[in-house]
Amino acid sequence: TVPLFSGLQTLLEDLAKEGVVLGALSNACGAYVRAVLATHGWAETFRTKLGADEVPEAKPAPGGLLKCCEFLALRPDHCVYVGDSPGDGKAAKAAGLYSVGVRWGGAAEEDLRCNFDDVVGSAEELR
Repeated sequence: TVPLFSGLQTLLEDLAKEGVVLGALSNACGAYVRAVLATHGWAETFRTKLGADEVPEAKPAPGGLLKCCEFLALRPDHCVYVGDSPGDGKAAKAAGLYSVGVRWGGAAEEDLRCNFDDVVGSAEELR
């Protein structure tokens, strides 16, 4: 499985200590999402862990994010979605979530800026 990007382990630990509700949605399959989280010790901390095979439509459709919000009993406008592709930003916008694009994925920064509410270059900037 993939390693966490620099600074994410500490950020996630801090968010969990602060009581922030965490969830994951990926266009990969759900089993892969759960395997990655389990490998890094986050399986129990993330309260929802879904893949494209477990939601009505893959991103950029908003249904997966809305399903996560419903499962977590959170209003979409009370949530932040962090993603690394333009489709992530489009899905968040369509679902009514605030979105933050991260530059450490493969997307061009211009494409991120066009689709996310904010764009950051490091885990530290997500704080």
